[in-house]
Amino acid sequence: MSLPSLMRRSLAVCLVGLASCTLPVERPDFPELTWTHLPPITLDVAEIEIIDATQPTGASPHVEHLFPLPPAKAAERWARDRLRAGGTANRARFIIQRAEVVEVGLRQTEGISGVFTKDQSERYDAELGVLLEIRSDAGPLLGQVTAELRKSRTVREDASLNERESIWFAITDDLAKLLNAEMERTMPQYLGRWIQAR
Repeated sequence: MSLPSLMRRSLAVCLVGLASCTLPVERPDFPELTWTHLPPITLDVAEIEIIDATQPTGASPHVEHLFPLPPAKAAERWARDRLRAGGTANRARFIIQRAEVVEVGLRQTEGISGVFTKDQSERYDAELGVLLEIRSDAGPLLGQVTAELRKSRTVREDASLNERESIWFAITDDLAKLLNAEMERTMPQYLGRWIQAR
């Protein structure tokens, strides 16, 4: 066996050995987003249906499917934790209409300055849209309220995957808190006659 060939083979063995010695990256442990610490909102309906009507593509520039907790799942959890059926007629439908996050590339510093500058390389634009409606047992719409929420965050170009996932989780957390605040504000205004007193 020639010397160059022997050296190449030895280098390959070393590289394989190094690869097998790498430690797995420890993933962040994110808290569970729940709303059980808040009093339930009891509606004068016999049934509450939660519907995820989003149609995620899983294709760039959409990235919500990569999130540790996608916004649609957080919205569903809010509805399960906070909404209660306390009546004998009519029904409520909580519909998640939109829950998407789009990754937008940002302009980087060019030239020599770019070598020494850590820019914000991506922006994540998140949108969450939900509809809560009350319908009679026969089907006609009796009342409804909507919430349209938006949140954006940027990420530095040198952010690790763990740092990026932490920012993604923070986006979902912010959207969920905005959803809770908006529904607490608008439900008494538009659906007050169907909210039972505590």
